[in-house]
Amino acid sequence: MNFKNTIKPNFISVIMPVYNASLYIQEAVDSILNQSYLNFELIIVNDSSTDDTKQKLYSYQNKIVYIENETNLGPANSLNKGILASQGEFIAIMHADDIAYENRLKKQLAYLIDNPHIDVLGTGYVEIDEQKNALRESIYHELKNYELRLLFNNIFCHPT
Repeated sequence: MNFKNTIKPNFISVIMPVYNASLYIQEAVDSILNQSYLNFELIIVNDSSTDDTKQKLYSYQNKIVYIENETNLGPANSLNKGILASQGEFIAIMHADDIAYENRLKKQLAYLIDNPHIDVLGTGYVEIDEQKNALRESIYHELKNYELRLLFNNIFCHPT
């Protein structure tokens, strides 16, 4: 990774790869832009969407960093592209079909600052349906042997 001199203390780069996310993109973006913690940038990497995702993001042009892939690269490559463009000391991942609690960034940053030995932070989540009815809730606990477990699979809900 190329570390830049522009990294700002306690500045969070929220990276959101998107592909054909028209149905959910505005609520996902709004949930980040309305965070109680304001020292962040939102980087959206549009992975060559073929729906009207780009048009829906146009109204946010002065509030986001927008990157558009010329061809579909997939979510991992789009995420990496957003990370390379980031200026934050911390990286938060957000998906285009998720909604963040308004204090997500504030709580996560406070935890990381209070626990400097932590490199990766995941949280619990509530899975909802299209009507926002709770389907399932997952609560994370401190994980044992996480380094070994990460070698074989993703043990975190990605956008937490």
